Amino acid sequence: RRRAGVQTAQRVHFTQRCHPRAADLVSNSCDATAPMAEIASATMPAGEMPKPRRQKKVFKPPSDAQVCKTKVSIARRLVKEVAHYEAETKKDEARVEAMRADPAKDEYDVKKMLEVVEESRMMIPDATRRLGEAINELFSFIEEHHATQEVLECESYAEATALLEKYDDMVTD
Repeated sequence: RRRAGVQTAQRVHFTQRCHPRAADLVSNSCDATAPMAEIASATMPAGEMPKPRRQKKVFKPPSDAQVCKTKVSIARRLVKEVAHYEAETKKDEARVEAMRADPAKDEYDVKKMLEVVEESRMMIPDATRRLGEAINELFSFIEEHHATQEVLECESYAEATALLEKYDDMVTD
């Protein structure tokens, strides 16, 4: 609705603001019958056409070698993670014992350091569980694809068999 006596400012089409030669196409740009080349030729410099849209990437499933490499790297990372949490727990426990032996240390600091040790200790079972899951996935993948030439030639196959031999006790059927 318009109020009586109130003038509204004229709207300027966005092409008029962007390009001076487009003023004559304002009426045509909204018209569905105006060809794109005509609109583009008026709004773009001479000889240039709008860039075509990029094609959407088509999903290509990973090869068996890529899957093998990924599963091995996951297991390798989790092995490092478990070792890190165990080493961190031992180091923090030694630090707590040193803090208890030092009479100058505040009891509050020792208590907070014990909380840090407990947090590290709680992470070990979770990381071990995730390592077991990764080893089981790797085992089932190798068992399923052990005859595939692509997997046998994969650079990570030797490391996969070494990991499976080392953590054989974690494999569940």
